[in-house]
Amino acid sequence: MVSGAAAPGDGAGRARVSPPFGSYTGYSSFVTDQITLTQDAERAFREAENLCWRTNTGIVAPEHLLAGCLRVLNAAGFPGLHADERIEQAQLMAQGMSEDALTQNVMFGSAAREAVNFTARLVREAGGGEVDTLTLAYGVIQSGEVGPMFFSALGATKAEILAALVATNQQA
Repeated sequence: MVSGAAAPGDGAGRARVSPPFGSYTGYSSFVTDQITLTQDAERAFREAENLCWRTNTGIVAPEHLLAGCLRVLNAAGFPGLHADERIEQAQLMAQGMSEDALTQNVMFGSAAREAVNFTARLVREAGGGEVDTLTLAYGVIQSGEVGPMFFSALGATKAEILAALVATNQQA
């Protein structure tokens, strides 16, 4: 499942949660008929996995998932976010890179699963049934699972990134 960066404009439709969650080993705990993902949110998951492949990292961390969300939002033209190059640099500083090429599939780590489950819980408690990329980014940050090194490497605080997401949502 190694593919290039997500292309802008792919996110018009809606998808059931099973893809991509079902494609990740051990991720069945999140599969539910109550929550759906937009195609852009699915792209954020693919971007996170692609970041892992590019850095030879076998476990998707919350930092990968947040970076994937920010890259998809950038591709969709949302203003006020850090450039993709800066996001990838921050992810590298926070999670590092292995010299050894991956020989097996990338899997979601427990912290990334917790961040996604936290987001789904927020959506359900608010009476919603859909997770888009902006909601996913917000939830991943609010989950507390993203390490402070990612924000430091990005040159922003957690509060500044959340404010940028809120402003982005208001401008969209």
